Amino acid sequence: MLLPLKAVISKKIKKDGTSTIYYQYCFSSTNRVLLSTEIAIPAIYWNKKRQCVSALLPKDFGLPETLNKELIRQKKIIEALIINGEEEETSNIGCYVKERFSPSLQSVDSSDTRPAVKRGVDFFKEIDSFISSKERTICKESVACLRGMKEHLLAFQNHTGRKITFQSLDYNFYMDFVEFLTHSYVLRRKKKGEYGLKTSTIGRTIKKLRMFIKDRVRRKIIQPIDMSEFKILDEETDAIYLAYEEISKIYYADLSAQPHLIQYRDLFVLGCLTGLRFSDYTTLRYED
Repeated sequence: MLLPLKAVISKKIKKDGTSTIYYQYCFSSTNRVLLSTEIAIPAIYWNKKRQCVSALLPKDFGLPETLNKELIRQKKIIEALIINGEEEETSNIGCYVKERFSPSLQSVDSSDTRPAVKRGVDFFKEIDSFISSKERTICKESVACLRGMKEHLLAFQNHTGRKITFQSLDYNFYMDFVEFLTHSYVLRRKKKGEYGLKTSTIGRTIKKLRMFIKDRVRRKIIQPIDMSEFKILDEETDAIYLAYEEISKIYYADLSAQPHLIQYRDLFVLGCLTGLRFSDYTTLRYED
């Protein structure tokens, strides 16, 4: 059975001058996934036509024969995963294969290709662990988004009275969660009781939730969860801009009767002409 699977080498070069070899699986005409073999060599010693390591590879990077045998072994593992995915008629076979494949995987059991789940895994403790692991690698704003995601999930749990577990994350959960965030979530910072988050905020929460689940699956803490139906909502925004002639009219407007507005007018025009956001040009320093 000929599968749309081929070995390729990354264009990205590491500090040691090597590039990682991947298996590229094209599971549809427009979709593909890259599966790392964790084998890295200088790209010049990769035979693109034969999809193998050149016999001229210096021994410092490994023996060509050994590396090629390992590539063949990993290819067979991937092929077995693809066949299993097709037999199970999974909705997204690319995600199915990527979630289950690991270069260290020695065999594939057709009866169950899911990694074992650790018992006693607490959903919100895992979120805390995930946030802690990201605090040094992502910006403060992204960390705040992760904490916001946790807050939204806790509010949903309190609202429904149902404990959230990894097993409860299905399409029904997604629909109920989005419905809650849209219409029932209480906006704390509002003086009057207001309900419902913006569509873009809900979209960010779903995006962070998907990121969190994907990380836990990769670490083999939980079984793969199908989140293909967990859509990241977004809303169209109108790009409003001023033409140069309109900016000119604002700049030359007579504000002699309201001189206190001149400085604000000048700052506004500066922002228009430079493309700086309000948060940018209001923090400009003399040395800038």
